[in-house]
Amino acid sequence: MKSLIELRGLSYAYPDGTRALSELDFRICEGERVALIGPNGAGKTTLLLHLNGLILPQAGSVRVDGLEVKRANLPELRRRVGFVFQNPDDQLFLPTIGEDVAFGPRNFGFPEAEVVRRVASALERVGLAGREEKLCFNLSLGEKKRASLATVLAGDPRLLVFDEPTASLDPAGQRQIAGLLSELDLTMLIASHDLVFIRKVCSRVILLDGGRIHADGPAGEILDDGGRLAAHALV
Repeated sequence: MKSLIELRGLSYAYPDGTRALSELDFRICEGERVALIGPNGAGKTTLLLHLNGLILPQAGSVRVDGLEVKRANLPELRRRVGFVFQNPDDQLFLPTIGEDVAFGPRNFGFPEAEVVRRVASALERVGLAGREEKLCFNLSLGEKKRASLATVLAGDPRLLVFDEPTASLDPAGQRQIAGLLSELDLTMLIASHDLVFIRKVCSRVILLDGGRIHADGPAGEILDDGGRLAAHALV
């Protein structure tokens, strides 16, 4: 099976000397839905930000869909990797949903007719069909999260990366996001503390703590190990 993400010896330290990641090695194959779990400060977000070059590797390497994460490849990487931030207000910055969802395809140079088609298709996939003219500041949090997902789906990515997709949602909103992601036929890496959500969506779990991988295996096996979860402040 083809590797869509491949990390070899990835290490990263922040300017103040804080080591966020230490010699990470793993691969994610096409079609997998993988959860990245760990306590606050484990390095999860730092790892995710490497996947489309928002952070560049200091040591080791990262490859996504066969492309090495390096400055020369950033434009193409950002076409292939759809990154959905934890806070949708970091992703939605134009007045209407339609304008936000169209921003990526327009920047990629698609003809306007194709942009319109992609916007309509992406909004339909997230349950916001026909809402192009809706003002973003009038959206509920759940709608904003779905609109944020639409902004990346409109670019037809090969990989979806999520940072805490259910954060601050009520139970109904959490179920809606879980159902939506379960229906998408795309490779995903999802950082989350929501273990119930992970059970519903992901078949594999990687446990990160202190910038190192402490477990990597079937979701049920890792999530049923209460002692291991407690040791890493996850329960």
